[in-house]
Amino acid sequence: MRLIIITIVTLIILGMGLLTVRFWGQGQQFAPYESDFFAAGSGDTSIVIPWEQNFFLEKNPNYILWVDIYRGDDNVLLVKPWADKDKQIKTLEKVSSPARPTLEETLLKFPTTRFVLNVNDNTYDIHKQVIAILEKTNSKKRVLIQSDYNSILVSTKELDPLILFGSTPADITRLNSFNSMWILPAAPFKGDVFFSSLKIRGIDAINIEISDELHRRHKRIFLGPLKNRDDVDAARALKADGFFVEDPLLLSL
Repeated sequence: MRLIIITIVTLIILGMGLLTVRFWGQGQQFAPYESDFFAAGSGDTSIVIPWEQNFFLEKNPNYILWVDIYRGDDNVLLVKPWADKDKQIKTLEKVSSPARPTLEETLLKFPTTRFVLNVNDNTYDIHKQVIAILEKTNSKKRVLIQSDYNSILVSTKELDPLILFGSTPADITRLNSFNSMWILPAAPFKGDVFFSSLKIRGIDAINIEISDELHRRHKRIFLGPLKNRDDVDAARALKADGFFVEDPLLLSL
């Protein structure tokens, strides 16, 4: 009997604690962050496409180009072909070519285009190299930095906090964990944009509760890559602000 009473009291205290944390989170106020990256576009929806699909820019210059970058020979940052998106860094060619240009020449080739720079080569000081290239090409205001590595986003943000930043799998796990404990409003999220595929390892990366909470904080939500019409419909149901697609025509089907 005593054990039952102790268990009940413990659960009540735990419940009150979680409720307090939730109310504290809901009471937090968030000011909108006005970014030049979004001011450059038109409308409320952003469309991201692989960099090889840049011919679509002729009809819609507001499209955003996605580039995966990695370090090649002679310490040069290269742009990975979309066809190699699933290949490990160590298996990629390390020399620049038309199919894998340098990051610098890609930014210079499209001087008014916005980019998502996906930095998933977690090598020494790559964040400093990225910042140096953005400064050299005067591109800071037209890029969103994305990475699977939390250390890259944190280190880059420390160097230049005014650049726009996305999210990592760690951010996604944290949001979902807090949501499962009913304390989502208290979940920390330091990114400017929630950027994720719809699922990670077969598990939903985001639901409508997380979407509403992020929008309450004035954060934008980018989802993709979206592979088919069902993916697009799911992203729209989640109130996505941005759609990452291989073919933008998929959005008009």
